[in-house]
Amino acid sequence: VYQSIDSVCTHGDEAAINYPPEFLNYLNLSGMPPHNLKLKRGAIVMLLRNLNPKQGLLNGTRLIIVSLNELFVHGKILTGSKKGEHAFMPRINFVPSDTNLPFNF
Repeated sequence: VYQSIDSVCTHGDEAAINYPPEFLNYLNLSGMPPHNLKLKRGAIVMLLRNLNPKQGLLNGTRLIIVSLNELFVHGKILTGSKKGEHAFMPRINFVPSDTNLPFNF
């Protein structure tokens, strides 16, 4: 299970009190993965963004998960010109761009 980060950018302790981790975990923002992303070895996944076009990691590319690590996911590409090659997808920090929330991530 990969979890999102549970904090906001603060200029003091006030924001940390007003926006506890439980509230932040509850948010479902457009273009953002869920707080708990459950993956397992052998699962087939599809990329929803271009990660590295030169390595064949494009939007819509399907991969099978080979191993799960704390900072990256190891997968084998199933579709496209790089079919059969192994790829390593790092953990990516997402920041929502279309939010009207009174704090920054």
